[in-house]
Amino acid sequence: MLTNKIASILAVCITVILTGLLCRTVFVVGATQDEAQQQKLDEEIRTHGDIIQYNFIDSYANLTYKTLSLLSWGVTRCSEVQFLAKIDDDVLVNPFHLKVFVQDTLQHPPAPKVGRVGCLEGRKGLRGASLCRD
Repeated sequence: MLTNKIASILAVCITVILTGLLCRTVFVVGATQDEAQQQKLDEEIRTHGDIIQYNFIDSYANLTYKTLSLLSWGVTRCSEVQFLAKIDDDVLVNPFHLKVFVQDTLQHPPAPKVGRVGCLEGRKGLRGASLCRD
């Protein structure tokens, strides 16, 4: 895993490359039981205002909570944005390609897609759960 320092540097680099697109970088974290770590987080929040902290233990097992928290924050606090990217420390992003993709999409918005999520009848999902149509 990348250290927080490297992740911060990467976030700054991506933000600089995307400058002109009104890009804002924030970090979503869960709760920590380490008081010293929480004090560092509180200082970062006061200094930069770029951390969103939610009340769940920050762990790989709770990654779904982190993702849903980011989406919830995006809908309630940034409802006017056209793009929201979740980039984790184990994801490689080419910021130059990302910038081109965003610019092209803004200039030539795709037609809205209306569809239905479905599956093949009789198929089983993870842990044997039935997959079904919505």
